[in-house]
Amino acid sequence: MDPSIAANLMEAAYQQALKGYNEGGLPINSAAAVPGPNDQPLFQFTGQESLVNGLVQQQIVYQCMSAYLATYAFGTGDACLGAGLTANLQAGTAGVADSFAALAGQPHFSTRQAQ
Repeated sequence: MDPSIAANLMEAAYQQALKGYNEGGLPINSAAAVPGPNDQPLFQFTGQESLVNGLVQQQIVYQCMSAYLATYAFGTGDACLGAGLTANLQAGTAGVADSFAALAGQPHFSTRQAQ
């Protein structure tokens, strides 16, 4: 995924999270770690940009994005739908819109029967 796309997606959530702390005039320490399995951090970050840069290095982000696109497109949370999108998202050869459109060629979509 293009880091600028991830940055745009994270911008609103990050600013909203900081807003509550800014309103009281409290100092903000934006340094933290993203928790991983076995209580080991996946990576440390010191602000919005380093958070986004760390997230784009994690394959799970692309897997989750693929799953969310499939859930939205197909209206179901069935496991593994849209898993074929992950590699292109991670390589940057397809963006969110292209990946969403590619779901129309997936067997779950092309073999659906009207109810």
